[in-house]
Amino acid sequence: LAPVADLYRAGSRVLARRCFGSDAELVAACVKAYIEGLQGAGLLACVKHFPGHGTVAGDSHELLPVSPLSLAQLEPHLVPFRAAVAAGVKIMMAAHLEFSAIDVNTVPFSSFFLKQLARGRLGFSGLLLSDDLDMAAVAGRPLPEVMVAGLSAGLDLALWGRNLKPVADPLPVMAAFVAKLQNCALPESVIQEKTGRLDALVEKFAPVAAAGPEREDG
Repeated sequence: LAPVADLYRAGSRVLARRCFGSDAELVAACVKAYIEGLQGAGLLACVKHFPGHGTVAGDSHELLPVSPLSLAQLEPHLVPFRAAVAAGVKIMMAAHLEFSAIDVNTVPFSSFFLKQLARGRLGFSGLLLSDDLDMAAVAGRPLPEVMVAGLSAGLDLALWGRNLKPVADPLPVMAAFVAKLQNCALPESVIQEKTGRLDALVEKFAPVAAAGPEREDG
């Protein structure tokens, strides 16, 4: 799940030693090179944390960070993500962030951020993935409900790490998720579109990864 496209913010625990820097153009260039290197070797790149964890100081593992930025003020943080899209990144991770001046919904559950901004304005056509749903930023709701809410808003994949909140048997949770998905208002055509994106990437990258990167000496 790399590269990190966030602009470094002093005092941010979640970004400490994880960023390329605080200059948007520098970070954009590094993100582009990282993606080209990974995907050239057959490994899918996942740019994160859209639309930028450098907009806040709080750690979403512990709370829901809220940014006061307007859409115009957010623009510099989008520069590395635009570069990632231009480089052909295949996966983008949505951060557990709230932008109270832009949308009432947090990013992974916001059709504005996922559909209008990521897909519309940035032109991203790959897989949209949530950050870990075990994080405190999304606590308080049943996990299957949270998963379906994210998919309904525009996510293609819901990330459930199970390392922050270990679960002995994940099968009941997944069964509840499937049941809720089957009974939600999400059209079957939308679900097929999401699975189609995943299947297309697996078909394209699995043979490359198995063969390994091309070498000039053959």
